[in-house]
Amino acid sequence: MVNSELDLGYFQRQTVESRVASVVKQLHANPQLRETFCLNGDVAFENHANTLTDESNLVADMSFLSLSQRQPRRSDRLAAKSDSAGPSAQLPGRSERNTQPRNSRPRADQFCVYNKGPEGKVPAFIIEYKAPHKFSRAHIKAGLQDMDLEEVSRLQKEESPEDICRRVMAAVIT
Repeated sequence: MVNSELDLGYFQRQTVESRVASVVKQLHANPQLRETFCLNGDVAFENHANTLTDESNLVADMSFLSLSQRQPRRSDRLAAKSDSAGPSAQLPGRSERNTQPRNSRPRADQFCVYNKGPEGKVPAFIIEYKAPHKFSRAHIKAGLQDMDLEEVSRLQKEESPEDICRRVMAAVIT
């Protein structure tokens, strides 16, 4: 039974990660399957701040950081308008936090799966774990119907709520 985030983590490792790693090792043992699926030998499930960032690039990027404040990028028209309005143009109480980029760290339930071998590791895909209570019984019932996965996985312009539920359930079971 999953009662906490720790239980979910244990469940993930025992039911998904260790099983997938075992299957990949078996597939890698067969030369034809190894070539067909481009397997390097092992898989790694990782979730941390640098999962999707090469550390050498991160160190190089950090050398360009500066503590001095730069002027925000603006078009000539907006810069002229701001200059003509004077210091009162900035609304009080308005902060720069709205202009900050979103955090690029993966969420706690997102994992990057790597195809790992002696030469290194290559990102294969990203998975997202969701606790069972995140899906209502109605969504599950609406989504679990006969379906063609290829058809369901394609995003359509106009979708009914049932179509959306089917796509979510297809993602959950595949």
